[in-house]
Amino acid sequence: MFFATSAYVVGPLIAFAVVAILAAILRWTFDADIARTQEKIFAAQHGGDYGLLRVVGVADDILEARALKERLAEAGIRATFAVAPAGHVNILVFESQLAAAKQVMGGTTL
Repeated sequence: MFFATSAYVVGPLIAFAVVAILAAILRWTFDADIARTQEKIFAAQHGGDYGLLRVVGVADDILEARALKERLAEAGIRATFAVAPAGHVNILVFESQLAAAKQVMGGTTL
């Protein structure tokens, strides 16, 4: 009789233990990825980590950034822009074209 009633208690306890172990494993597994992703997001928002791209100039708004991007395109330099958290717009080019882009940008270089 004891074994029949203990099965009703032990079964759910084992199931709860298995779920708790799986939750701990998943938390441990994915926690490192979440931390790295959050670090990348923070760096992009506060430090401007743009990978292979470098900031060649800063514009006050999107319209000015587009005009600067077109000026660089006319010189044969591929460029893009990204809005910074402070509200200004960073104009970005590849590092290999950085010197030429600074010459084209003139007085608006960093």
